[in-house]
Amino acid sequence: MRIHTALCAPQSSDRKQVILVTSTRPGDGKTSFCTGLARSLARTRMRVLVIDADPYRGQIAAAFGAPAVPAWDPLVEPRVSLRDIVQADAKSAAHFIPAPNEDDLQLLLHTGGFATLIDEARQAYDVVIIDTPPVMTSADAALIGRYADTRLLLVRWGRTSWDDMTAAAGFLRLCRVGLDGIVMAGVDTGSTGYGQLASYASDTASSDNRFMRPTSDRSLTKAE
Repeated sequence: MRIHTALCAPQSSDRKQVILVTSTRPGDGKTSFCTGLARSLARTRMRVLVIDADPYRGQIAAAFGAPAVPAWDPLVEPRVSLRDIVQADAKSAAHFIPAPNEDDLQLLLHTGGFATLIDEARQAYDVVIIDTPPVMTSADAALIGRYADTRLLLVRWGRTSWDDMTAAAGFLRLCRVGLDGIVMAGVDTGSTGYGQLASYASDTASSDNRFMRPTSDRSLTKAE
């Protein structure tokens, strides 16, 4: 996995990686991507934390085989340490925090609690992965994006439309949150359009060029 390789590359001792993962709409596979990446990194002895910041469809706890019990509300009042709300994956050395409810997340975002959480996580972990709500259903990804070092948009091959992808990227840009990469899930490597779509994703991740807008019914599997 290229993302795994990039994160394992040597870095300066004072740099921490906080990675935001979002998608255009629900069901694109971002939770599976987050948990799979966390377990993969944990096998290389990296200290990894996954934060479920999607109160609407929070599935990180279930993906790690744990009860989905909200654990964020103690961060507001009274104050507790990060270790009091972190849970451990039974199948790896990865750690995770289950999703909060919607009210708690908004309170944390607007009172500085979320910023404090990220600051503590930076000190305790090598990689912090934040699973956020899809861009087309909530503005939370844009709000949380300001705390991330790297922002990834996951798109589902054959499901995510070009219009959804460009609209999501445009909204994040409008909120002054840039994308650092596009992750393609479920890619059909035998498709005639695969190579050019990969080139398209690479170009958008490495520059600030505006997305081209194709016809509205064009899907990822029909890329020419």
